Amino acid sequence: MIILGTDVSGHVGAPRHARYIGFVLGTEEGINHAYRLAGARRIHMASLSDNKRNKIINKMEFDGDMVCMCAYVEKQRAIDSIFSDPKFNQHKSKQSIRRHFGYLLWGRMRSIIEPFAAAHKCEVRDIVVQCDSDMRDTVNAWGMNVRAKGKAYELADAVAWCNSHGKRPKTCREFDWRTSMFDEMKRDLLK
Repeated sequence: MIILGTDVSGHVGAPRHARYIGFVLGTEEGINHAYRLAGARRIHMASLSDNKRNKIINKMEFDGDMVCMCAYVEKQRAIDSIFSDPKFNQHKSKQSIRRHFGYLLWGRMRSIIEPFAAAHKCEVRDIVVQCDSDMRDTVNAWGMNVRAKGKAYELADAVAWCNSHGKRPKTCREFDWRTSMFDEMKRDLLK
């Protein structure tokens, strides 16, 4: 079984909410191994002490049958900016902007997810995704199976938290898609 964990990080309830999206993609065995290496019974970085967070960061390792990524996207800022622009069709909802954001995100993620799935003889639609409500609509639109939070989600929480706090997990690929995604959203949604 292939599992994708994803979580957002960055100042909840503010325009800077969802600045980073962490992704951990791997086999069930790989996810379990990485979780054991992290050495925590439960990972939710915002609720842990600095000492526990540092231990997790130092022990976290993504190798073998795993891919760790973090995307700098400033999702909420982009959505709010498009929604408040006078050129945006006010008959459309903010939800339509969120869906478009998810569509553009998939355009970037598919070149990573599809080859990983193919290498493991798995269809994208068979990937199990662990996330919370911040990403549920997005991955549902990608056609994947959304499940409750789990180890992959908790690892993705750590990855997103690290990036939003200027720390870099080992073997984690980082992408800065802020400008390119915002420019595409403006091109597609502001007429």
